[in-house]
Amino acid sequence: RDEFVRHCLKLDMSFHKARTPGELIERLDGDINLLTNFFSQFVVGIVFNTLLLVGIVLALFMEDWRIGLGMMFFTILAVVVLIALNQKGIKNWAAARQANASFYGFLGERLSGTEDIRSCGANDFVLKRFYEALRGWLPKFIKADMSHFYLWIGSLLVFGIGMALVLATGALLYRAGTVSLGTVFLIFSYTTLLERPISQIRRQMQDLQRAAAAIDRVGKIFAIKSNLRGPGMGMSDRHEPGSQAELC
Repeated sequence: RDEFVRHCLKLDMSFHKARTPGELIERLDGDINLLTNFFSQFVVGIVFNTLLLVGIVLALFMEDWRIGLGMMFFTILAVVVLIALNQKGIKNWAAARQANASFYGFLGERLSGTEDIRSCGANDFVLKRFYEALRGWLPKFIKADMSHFYLWIGSLLVFGIGMALVLATGALLYRAGTVSLGTVFLIFSYTTLLERPISQIRRQMQDLQRAAAAIDRVGKIFAIKSNLRGPGMGMSDRHEPGSQAELC
């Protein structure tokens, strides 16, 4: 946050004229806070749930290598599907965060000028612009939230396929006399334990969508360079010490 503020203060007026104070506050307070909360929880959550997934798959390998191999492929498929769905939602959240910043920038400007708006009789005009801003803001947030829904549906479908795979494999092994009924139940119980880490990873992916959009937006601000140069830099008329200077 400190680096972001320092960078914005070093930029020239063309940057500040193109953006309202409310938009900059939203980027500072919204995007930076989102990144702070994300990085404080993401690493711990991902590492813990990944270790839990690996432990469950190893336990299934110890029971029967065929079941373990099938669940290993299932786990890899689940993670790949979640990552693919997550990538599609990042752009939606970037657009939603930009719409949010623009909306609060508009709101802050109008609230700070309420006296001028009333004195000019522009209440209806401002309300019209407010409703237009809402109509542009709401659809983008609905579209971004739908990307969370796709992640949820995707995780449910993948987990359902995994459960069906385990039951079918367990039934075939039981009929072949390779495993007992108790072993099939044990394998099924281990498989149900996969639901929690996969759900947790799915929630982390949802947070990652917002965080990736925030990283992109903050990175674009840091990529902007000031057109101003340092004191005395780029001056065409320089004079050596002791020389005479003409003042017009």
